[in-house]
Amino acid sequence: MAKCAPLLVCTADDCKKSLKKHGVVLAAVARGGVEIERVGCQKLCHGPVFGTKVDGTWEWFGRVRSDAAVEALLALLEDGRMRKPLRKLRDTERSGKRRK
Repeated sequence: MAKCAPLLVCTADDCKKSLKKHGVVLAAVARGGVEIERVGCQKLCHGPVFGTKVDGTWEWFGRVRSDAAVEALLALLEDGRMRKPLRKLRDTERSGKRRK
């Protein structure tokens, strides 16, 4: 896997519950050797919520639950190309922003 920005994971209540239910995402990412950084609420509230840098800009993705979305997220982390299942989940209003 190529060197990439860390994967930010929202740890607010809604996202935390969704991650427990759909924990396959973190397991798959951890196997790939990607650095995972936990952050507070990003005001998307459609869990689970993930963020990473794409072309130098923070991009946020909500409702990453399906197998296709997880595969697209892993592919984005590998080669930097955003596939259709992930493009549909991108939150354009939060693009370029990151709350601490």
